[in-house]
Amino acid sequence: MHRLVIVLFTMAMFSGGAYATELKELYAAYQQALESGGRSEILDSAKKVYVYTRDNHPETSKSRAASALNYGEALLLDWQYSAAHDVLVDAVGFFEDIYGEEALELVDPLILYAQAYAGAYKYRDSRGSRGYRKIVKRAQKLVKTHRGKESYLYGKVTLEAARIGVDIAEDFRATRIAKEAYRIFTEVHSDQVFDRYLATFYMGKHLMAIDSNKKAEPYILEALDIATSDQEKSNRFELTARAFLVELYEKIGDQARSTEQCQLIGKKSPFDMDGEPKPIFKPVLKYPESMLRVGKSARVVANFTVDANGFATDIKFRDEPETSPFAQEARTYLEKSRYAPRFEDGVAVDTPDRKMTFGFSIAE
Repeated sequence: MHRLVIVLFTMAMFSGGAYATELKELYAAYQQALESGGRSEILDSAKKVYVYTRDNHPETSKSRAASALNYGEALLLDWQYSAAHDVLVDAVGFFEDIYGEEALELVDPLILYAQAYAGAYKYRDSRGSRGYRKIVKRAQKLVKTHRGKESYLYGKVTLEAARIGVDIAEDFRATRIAKEAYRIFTEVHSDQVFDRYLATFYMGKHLMAIDSNKKAEPYILEALDIATSDQEKSNRFELTARAFLVELYEKIGDQARSTEQCQLIGKKSPFDMDGEPKPIFKPVLKYPESMLRVGKSARVVANFTVDANGFATDIKFRDEPETSPFAQEARTYLEKSRYAPRFEDGVAVDTPDRKMTFGFSIAE
């Protein structure tokens, strides 16, 4: 996430002490990884700064607080929620000791901690949903006290909380906070186009997650309208909204409108002739019960055509009988999936000789 409040002055990381030069070099490597490195490079460099400050700085050091926050965020980017939880609970404590428990500077540590809490506890018990909401409410209360409930910062915190609820916690009770983010960015800060798109999109995405697809449709369509209003920046967000419309229309059984969106995505996206086609919408691939009972595994390779409407047709299998349970499940998966068709000279066309490999393994 983008930091909402904190500006970490690099000089505070290096002032004083015999180890300032070494810390400065470690921090410079971290900054370089942020600019040009991958996820593993960011994580590795953030950890080095964190370990160094942990071993050489007191808990009241701003350098230690900042490094814990950075390392916790890097762990989140690598989806290591439990490890991030342990680091970020310390980071929150450090910031409380340095700035006070009612300081605005606590907002970023709290929001990152809420992400970690939601991810770490999602599959353990119900604490993930309850716990992250409690942390988010504390962050909202701080912003409300310092900036007001109609402030842009309050909207950003609320929008981030909605994202956590939908994407990480998968919280069916995130409706209230998603509605609040939508209200703020459509009524109070509607000039913030990117935030308005996200607030609208996440309102729709949440409703889809709780199977309120008819209610979700106008929000996804509104998000699509926002995305297409800026032709220079629309492509990524437009394609995301259209992909969700494909899923929505498939769920409500409207294949005509699903096909329309598949074709519009295909028209704006290059078709990968070398890799396996990636479905825009896909069902759950089921393990054949008869094969599961006898402990049998299989690797099934299917050849098929992605037709002009985004369906998989002419499905055939290599080295697997058409009547085998594994082939039948793979066929069901392909027939229910939707793809973006290839375009030639502005016209959607069939693309034969596509391949997809299905792995059925008991261990998985």
